[in-house]
This record gives sequence, structure tokens and C-alpha cells, in this order.
Amino acid sequence: MQKRLVLARLVLGAVAAFTPPQASFGQARPQSQPPTSRRSQRVHMQEVQVASPDGKIKFTILPNAERLTFTVTMGNAVVIEPSPIVMKLDGHDLSSGVVFNNLERYSIDESYLWYGAHATAVNRCNGAKVSLTHDLSFTPYTFEVRVFNDGVAYRHVIPGEENASCAQDEYSTFVIPDGSRPSSQDDTRTSLVLGRGPIQCCVPS
Repeated sequence: MQKRLVLARLVLGAVAAFTPPQASFGQARPQSQPPTSRRSQRVHMQEVQVASPDGKIKFTILPNAERLTFTVTMGNAVVIEPSPIVMKLDGHDLSSGVVFNNLERYSIDESYLWYGAHATAVNRCNGAKVSLTHDLSFTPYTFEVRVFNDGVAYRHVIPGEENASCAQDEYSTFVIPDGSRPSSQDDTRTSLVLGRGPIQCCVPS
């Protein structure tokens, strides 16, 4: 059996660069609990939080079994508000109706030679592998999170037969606090563009 690594968009899942100190982030506020339904009584998801090695950045998977949801904070500031994860495989929404099975935590601290802006690349993070099962299709998979001192990442690891075909799609949403300043990474020139103006919430009239 071969595992398919399904990477969310924005470079290995949700990769956020938390560099601009001038950015205006919302303040952390208590998360409301999702409403109880018949389905939520049979599915179960516990809160999982992974912190960066320096403890400043935290990626939190909220205890919402109806819809896999995450949030990211840096200190007391919210940099990604509660955002839904949507991973579909063969017509099944694997992120809706999840059963928590197991949690494995780990740390990485390594460096290696690299050709680029820096001669030495550093890979230092804390990670977690969350074992889940979709309650309708009984599909088991792993939701993996890594948190660095300057960003976060996640991915889905879904088992599958070596020559099996599948139809997959990913519709996760990243909810940025109103007033934040965006940054973008150019994949071809590895240049970082900062401060293109605050993000404003557009409400239809």
C-alpha cells in the first residue's frame, strides 16, 4: 500500500510568513463551541495545539468534528482566524465528520547545505501527526502539522493503492483578520514583497 501525500495549496499547506512587525493583527479572543447535532454526538475531535520551537506561534486544530477547522496565533495576536479545511476524495468530504484516533508529536532540528540565498538551510520545527477517520466513508488518514519560528504548514497523508485512480480536490479557506497587511513570495525569484496595504473586509451592499 502506498500513501498519497495531498498538499494543501499555498506551498505545503497553509504556509504563513509572520515577518512584518508593522502588520495589524486582530487580538485573540475565545472560540465559541460549535452547536450540537446528532452527527456531532457520534463523531469526536479533540483540540490539538502545536507551538513553534520559540513558543511564539501556535497552530490550533479546534474541537469541531463537524468540520476540521484551524486557527493560528502569534503571541496574543490572531494571524489566521478560525478557518475551515475542505479535502475531498472520490466524492467524500474527508474534513467533515471526523473521528479522532491518535496523536503523535515530534520535533525536527537539522541543517544541510543549500544552493541559494543561504549556504546552509535550517529545518527547525515542532510537528504533530493527527490520525483521523472519516465517519461516512471510513477512510483513515493523517493530518500533519508543522510549526516553525516564522510560519506554519499542514498536509493530508491519505493511504491508497499504488495503481489506484482517485479524484481529489481541496477547498480550504484562510480567514485573514481585517486590517492585516499581506506579503507574497515569488517562487521564481524568491523575493518577499511586504506591505501592499491593509486587508479590508468587503461586505456586499
